[in-house]
Amino acid sequence: EKLGLELGKKVLTARGYAQKIQSIIGGSEVHATGGIAGGLSKPLDEEKRIEIEKMSEELLEFAKISLNLFKKIISDNGKLKEILDSKDYSLQTYYMGMVDDQEKVNLYDGDIKVVDPQGKEFIKFKAKDYLSHIEEHVEPWTYVKFPYLKKIGWKGLVEGIDSGIYRVGPLARLNAAKGMATPLADQAYQEMYDLLGGKPLHSALALNWARVVEIVYIAERINELVKDKEITDKKVRTIPEGIVGER
Repeated sequence: EKLGLELGKKVLTARGYAQKIQSIIGGSEVHATGGIAGGLSKPLDEEKRIEIEKMSEELLEFAKISLNLFKKIISDNGKLKEILDSKDYSLQTYYMGMVDDQEKVNLYDGDIKVVDPQGKEFIKFKAKDYLSHIEEHVEPWTYVKFPYLKKIGWKGLVEGIDSGIYRVGPLARLNAAKGMATPLADQAYQEMYDLLGGKPLHSALALNWARVVEIVYIAERINELVKDKEITDKKVRTIPEGIVGER
């Protein structure tokens, strides 16, 4: 119970820091208001930069605790490991994620990469070419549309290499990439695949482990970016002079 209370406090504190950082940069904790045409409404000053740096250090420590606790829970509980390995929770699909020029996970900019159920690269394309590779299927029983790989086609809600269905999200991003762009997260990435049997992972339950790996990555990136000397540059907006492509 004591461990639960202590961990709960850490979770709430980390959540508060993340919200505070969003508020400082975007003007609001929920829906950012600082983004305007051409950039941001105001730059980050040194005082706020230092504040974010301190919070980022705490977030990184929390990420490390989360990762170590998650690994310990899995390694100490044979039944959980069996469930993770169970075919009952496995779906062999294609996976889509964004990667940088080193094939590492990127959450902001990069190429869209798709790998097949064996982990082999199927296609890589720019975001602007999305409609050349992705189509949507409509079912009469739902308003939700089902995106699928255009080259494979829609074969129904079935798994396998002949089905155009693909997955996205934390696990899909890790399956599609060749690693993480920060050192601790990359180590955690390698450990996850080593412990769970290699790439790609098809277990839907492995998604939670992938989430923890991304938490480490994000914490490292915040800490890295806030130390960049350009982060307090006063030039944060370029006034648009027209619409791209129009004269």
